Formats: sequence, structure tokens, C-alpha cells
Amino acid sequence: IAQALFCIDVRSEPFRRNLESVANYETLGFAGFFGIPMRCRAFGQEHETDQLPAIVQPTFKVYETYRGDDAKALRRHNSGEAIIHSIHEMLRDLKLHVLTPYVMVESLGWLFGIQLFGRTLFPRIYRRARAALRRFIAPPVGTVMSVDRDASGFGLSEEEQAASIETGLRTMGLVKNFARLVVVAGHTSTSDNNPYEAALNCGACGGNSGKPNARLFAAMANKAHVREHLAKQGIEIPEDTHFIGAVHDTTTDRIEFFDVEDLPDSHSKDFERLKADMLSATLRTNLERCGRLPGAGSELSVEQALNEIDRRSGDWSETRPEWGLAGNAAFIIGRRSLTGSLNLEGRVFLNSYDYRIDSSGSLLEGILNGPMVVGQWINAEHYFSATDTEVYGRGSKVYHNVVGSIGIMTGPRSD
Repeated sequence: IAQALFCIDVRSEPFRRNLESVANYETLGFAGFFGIPMRCRAFGQEHETDQLPAIVQPTFKVYETYRGDDAKALRRHNSGEAIIHSIHEMLRDLKLHVLTPYVMVESLGWLFGIQLFGRTLFPRIYRRARAALRRFIAPPVGTVMSVDRDASGFGLSEEEQAASIETGLRTMGLVKNFARLVVVAGHTSTSDNNPYEAALNCGACGGNSGKPNARLFAAMANKAHVREHLAKQGIEIPEDTHFIGAVHDTTTDRIEFFDVEDLPDSHSKDFERLKADMLSATLRTNLERCGRLPGAGSELSVEQALNEIDRRSGDWSETRPEWGLAGNAAFIIGRRSLTGSLNLEGRVFLNSYDYRIDSSGSLLEGILNGPMVVGQWINAEHYFSATDTEVYGRGSKVYHNVVGSIGIMTGPRSD
């Protein structure tokens, strides 16, 4: 039906397996930055993020820009974001000033009671209401990733675009038999009040969401000049094959799609089928993961599992919204046929690779020098922190206090 490219992250394995069990899908694994070492500036942001592994230096600069020509909609969005930013800054200044906290408690303290009771007693409802309020104040607008290099140096040249896509496809062994839809799914994580949330995001993207890399890869793979170059190199992508950028939330196991405005009308039925099957895979994965999460319960209905996973993603008292990479145990490099019949319980990194198209071994060398090294770092990190929690780990999260914007202390006196 379709092909789906996921990060090699161990949390992708249960979703891939469940998606394959829903219908005839082929899934592949590739380091979540998708071979694009870039620095990205998100829409409406002034700062940039390095969307690449720690052992790699950024080569490209990319930004996310407004899609469309409705100036009125853009002005309303920007005005709303400015209002939200001003409120946050005002509250922050009131809290940090020497005198104003005393006045603030008396005059505005009751307002924080709404947040206190909402986040504590009704986390799901509160989160949805907060998101709806934000959408009302600053209605979201469509965006697109800058692909072609401009005068300021942002974007990639045509040669760089073609080389990036060719290297990515060859490394994961996807050089023929393309489906009509190819999903490129980075991953992110959702949690509330979690000072370690970067550890739950994509390590291959520097602890950030893999959304920009997935969107950029899909956008480049859809370009005519890229496909012309690939055809000359023996990789022929059919005209009716369309790549879609997406992101996999590893806390809720939901899939969010991007740039669907560019999807041809001829693919609308295929896309609706894809979304329905992705939702089925989400529910199956939720049910499976609940059996491994502390306090979630192992004998839940599908609806109960969905509600429990959703609660954990928005509950500010939840120290384990998900297990992250804590259970990783192995790194497998090879075709999916090697592991497709196995339940690896979300403990294995799966890096797609086909030795038949790598006669020189250079593609394998790249995997061994990159993703495998990072995977070993992660494994050693978790091993030593569990071996000696006080010296190599961080102790219990329950006692941790965030100090300013500097770091974390264990209890009131740290170590």
C-alpha cells in the first residue's frame, strides 16, 4: 500500500511492526536526521536548532517560511503570537523582580489556581482547552521548508539536493519498487514539566524534533530535477510516487502529516487509507506499551490504553511519560526481512541496509561510523546510570529541582 521511513530509534520498532500487521506496508529505518546535516530556523522563531547528531557539523542552513499569500491571516497569526509572548515575558519579569512577587501572589494568584487544578485533576481536558485557546489567539498558518538555496545562503543547491536524496535512498536500500506514497517520518515526544524532554526527542537531530528533516527530505524527493538525477544513477522513481513528510510522537504513537497541500488529487483515497491504517497501528502500539509502563496496567481495553497514554503525555506529575531509549539492547543493520517476523519489544535499533547494492562497503562503513557509534553511546549511558545510580545516574527524578535555567539539583542541596 505504501512505504514508511522511520528513525532507527528503538521506539519506532513497535510502531513499524504494528503498521506492517495492519496491512501490506513496507517500513525502513534510517537515522532520524535523514542524512541532512542542517541548522534550522522554525517559522516565527529567532533562534536556530542543529538538526544533526553530536558527532556531525551542520553543512546547510534551512528555514521554515509562510506558505500562501493571505497577508491578513499572517498578520493575525503574528499579532496573536506577539500577545502570547508578551504575557509570558510579563509574568516572568513579575516573578523574578525583587518586590513584585508579593503583589503578584495577592492580585494574580487565583488565576494560577485554574492552572493548578486543571493540570492536576483534568490534565487531558486542560491541555486541549489550552491548545484551543492558543489557536483562537494565534490561528495557525501553513508553512513550507526552504529547499532551494537563496541569496542569503539558506537552502541547498540542486546538486546538494540530489546527492542527499541519492545517499539516503541507497543507504537504506530503497532503490526500486517504490509505492505510490512514501512517508518520511521523523520523531518527537510530548511531555509536561519534564526537564529531560530533549532526551526523549530525536538524538540524531540533536535532541530536537525530527520534523524539519523529514519535511525537507520529502520536499526534495518530490522535485523533478532530483528525480532526473536519480534516474541517471539507476534509481527510477515512478511519476505517481509522492513523498510525504511526517512526525511520529513516541509518547502517544500518533503520526502527524505535513505539506499535504502538495498531495495530488489522484492520491487522496490512498492517503485516507494510509491515515486510517496509521491510526490502527497507533492503537495497537498504545495497548502494547501500556503493558510495559509502570502503573499503566496490562489488561486494558483499546480505549483505556489510548486514554492512559494520552494522560501521561499531558500530566505534569508524570515522571515516566514513556521509557524513551532505556530498554535498548541491540543494533541490527540489514533488510527488514531479517527481523520482520520477530517481536523485538521496542529494544532494538533497526537500520535498513542492503548489501547487494553496496559492493564497496562504503554505505555500511558510514552506518558503522555514525548511527552505530551513537547507539553505543546511548547504551553505555543507560547501562552505567543503572549500574551506579548515584555516581553515573541522576538518582530519582522525584527529588529533582530545576534551578533557574542553569541545571538540575537533587533535592535542596544537590550533590
